[in-house]
Amino acid sequence: MAMIWGPLFLCFGAPPGYQCQMDPNHFHYQQAMFNFMQNYQNPNPQNSQIPPMPPFSTQVPPFSTQDPIVGVDQKAESFWVRVAANYNQYRGESREKLKGQLKCRWHRINGLVQKFVGCYKQAVNGKKSGTSENDVMAAANAFFAQDQVRHHRRTQIHLQVMSLTHHHQWSLTQFMDDSDEEQELQNELQSGSSSRPKKRTTIDRGREEGHNRLFNDYFSENPVYTDVQFRRRFRMHRHVFLRIVDALGNHDEYFQMRVDATGKMGLSPLQKCTSAIRMLAYGSAADIVDEYVRIGESTSIECLQRFVQGVNAVFGAEYLRKPNNTDVEHLLQMGESRGFPGMLGSIDCMHWEWKNCPVAWKGQFCRGDHGKPTIMLEAVASQDLWIWHAFFGIAGSNNDINVLNQSNVFNDILEGHAPNVQYTINGTPYNMGYYLADGIYPEWATFVKTISMPQGEKKKLFAQHQESARKDVERAFGVLQSRFAIIRGPARAWHMGTLKHTIYACIILHNMIVEDERHTYGGNFDYSYDNVDDNNSTTETFSGPHPNLATRLQRRASIREKQVHRQLQGNLVEYIWERFGHDNNNNNNKHYRGVRRRPWGKFAAEIRDPNKKGSRVWLGTFETAIEAAKAYDKAAFQMRGSKAIMNFPLDVATDSIESSLSSCIKVGEKRQRDEGNYVEINNSSNKQVKKEEGVSICPLTPSCWKGFWDTDVMGTIFSVPPLSPLSPLMGF
Repeated sequence: MAMIWGPLFLCFGAPPGYQCQMDPNHFHYQQAMFNFMQNYQNPNPQNSQIPPMPPFSTQVPPFSTQDPIVGVDQKAESFWVRVAANYNQYRGESREKLKGQLKCRWHRINGLVQKFVGCYKQAVNGKKSGTSENDVMAAANAFFAQDQVRHHRRTQIHLQVMSLTHHHQWSLTQFMDDSDEEQELQNELQSGSSSRPKKRTTIDRGREEGHNRLFNDYFSENPVYTDVQFRRRFRMHRHVFLRIVDALGNHDEYFQMRVDATGKMGLSPLQKCTSAIRMLAYGSAADIVDEYVRIGESTSIECLQRFVQGVNAVFGAEYLRKPNNTDVEHLLQMGESRGFPGMLGSIDCMHWEWKNCPVAWKGQFCRGDHGKPTIMLEAVASQDLWIWHAFFGIAGSNNDINVLNQSNVFNDILEGHAPNVQYTINGTPYNMGYYLADGIYPEWATFVKTISMPQGEKKKLFAQHQESARKDVERAFGVLQSRFAIIRGPARAWHMGTLKHTIYACIILHNMIVEDERHTYGGNFDYSYDNVDDNNSTTETFSGPHPNLATRLQRRASIREKQVHRQLQGNLVEYIWERFGHDNNNNNNKHYRGVRRRPWGKFAAEIRDPNKKGSRVWLGTFETAIEAAKAYDKAAFQMRGSKAIMNFPLDVATDSIESSLSSCIKVGEKRQRDEGNYVEINNSSNKQVKKEEGVSICPLTPSCWKGFWDTDVMGTIFSVPPLSPLSPLMGF
């Protein structure tokens, strides 16, 4: 076959894109190519007869021919079509080949020709005097045959060594010689430059031991760790966690104990769910639980993804539901007790940083006040921190109004599926519930906003109560992030779907914890409204059949009425003043030194410490302003002594007298001298206390020195030196 390629190659010219290291018209190249064609089947030069060289320069057209049929600018398709036609014509119909087969064959022969040309050039360079052309060709054939044998040997050694390199019973040096070829191959294997895939490393982690240790630590009859430690590390009580494990095992066979291909028991459901909960609770890396739970990094990531998907599928319908009629009744009861009849919760948005946001999306997910890509979550929460509505996935460059326009928070009202809400405020009836919102939200009938600059006591009191009740959703965000640190830190997932499953699963788990621990909350009303009743489901309509476009637009307009919003706000101002205004005027409205009222109604006491450059020292939070004022007085007297200016100086003086008398009684024998008068206390005899008559030990302060006029002995007041707000107390 090699004899056929010579005439075809020389007659049709070089194929398009052909390059050669030597000039194709050179005599040495033509002679070397012809000799290679003659001896291709038998590369041994001793058994080959070298025929006389034909005059290529006169009989064969050069490769750079300008013939209109065969030229350097001809297309490859037409070239190989003509080659295939001539080849099949020469070999006959019984041995026809396609142009693709011929093209592959030509490339192989072309590579061999290039090597032979290099061998011939090397033989010419080593030519000595008296050497004939036959000797040069014989030397070229010898070089070529040696190179072919060397290449074949190198390939075989490489494959054998790569197949045994990772076997622990064999060493790489057992198959290596001292030659340069094997040493070079060994260096290549050690550097890792080989393209052959390495064998996967298997680690025997001891899954059974990990399961037994986990079971004995937390789930046995006598566990190592207490319920308090379980609650802190798993973020929920043991029975809630076991309920989730059982439900996921019935839903997905992935969370069932199975046997692998080697007959060993796989990871238990406790190990998989524990790994997922730890990653959600602590926001840690995937391999952080490998040393304890005995689960690999890739398996931990898979467990987390399957866990959040299973939680959404199993518990989403119950713990991410819209409020039904029973739920609305309890929500209205809680709102009524706080001074907001008709309130269904508070609404707000939070941002979750997206660390692995695609670069092409960062422009729409970044906002100036955050500086990093974030994703927004809109939520509605009640006083017990139950999250009734969650809408996630909006780019962080939007604000709360943009999220509201895309949210489904009012879809149940537009479609007529919302429970009926009826309440009256100051004689005005309303048939639509509302949410407490901050200032950015629009003036709609379904929102009650605060008053930014309240004028008058009524509006100030309303602003305090509204801002206090609106903190429910912000507290829910804080508790959600503290329970599940994966939301508090940057999101490391790549896909939006994974992030949605993760945050919705965290909200579901949060609601399950709220349901389990709700009975421990304070308050004068019942929180147990989480019973799902099919008869009172959210799909119950009260407005007839499915609304058409006109009905939907009418409901949309009723939601966005500004006049109803302002009327509702004015009625709530009057209602809160009538209910809480008198109590506020009695005690809490009075201003005390070192006391300030928090937005949610309680009172904080604090004092500035002169020893710390006037920095504030937190004294605590109290239910009433009087308790906070007394805490400030006590701290001020201990810090400044006679120079303290207090709210209730007489109370502090009484406390000081009692503490001074109690400090005089001590165990043992002690002698005290005070201007010649002493008090002797002896355990062996009766205890006697002698003191100078008429001397009061009441502390003298600028705000209580008038108390001396009320003493029984009026004559002793003149023995006290004059006091001023700046004079120190004599004798103290």
